[in-house]
Amino acid sequence: NADVAAAQARLARIDATLEDRTLTAPFAGMVSKLDILPGETVDTNPVVTLIADGDFELTARIPEIDIGKLLVGQSANVTFDARANETLTAAIEYIAFEATEIDGVAYYEARLKLNTEPAWLRSGLNADIDIIINESTNALRIPKRFISINGIEGTIRTRVGEDTTSTTVGIELV
Repeated sequence: NADVAAAQARLARIDATLEDRTLTAPFAGMVSKLDILPGETVDTNPVVTLIADGDFELTARIPEIDIGKLLVGQSANVTFDARANETLTAAIEYIAFEATEIDGVAYYEARLKLNTEPAWLRSGLNADIDIIINESTNALRIPKRFISINGIEGTIRTRVGEDTTSTTVGIELV
């Protein structure tokens, strides 16, 4: 019995040593970069870059002048430089409470999650993100400079030949 107990103790010590020398990822993914060779000693510097399977998130910096227009859950249209002819949809998942100052301007980080992730998506791609603040259907879009706004109504002046006429229109989005 003593020999069996001693062997089990040695086996437990070997298992503990192996456990101490094994790197285990906290999530499933793909190793994209390895900064260590077999036999090298690991210190506190990163040794592996791991990209998660799916679950990409977009990070946008929103200037302080626009941050009050955003809410978690708002939709966005996303166009990546890698596929400029394809527009994806996303939603805001997080908006930072603390600003980061860049060149004297306060920016807030917003994280967005794509509704569907195409197979071509890769880490580090640049994207143009259009966050939808307001929407309206069956409406005519007219630049503000052509409308005289009075409350919820506006007046548009149009020219027909030499004559000018005014038309009253309802304002849905400003």
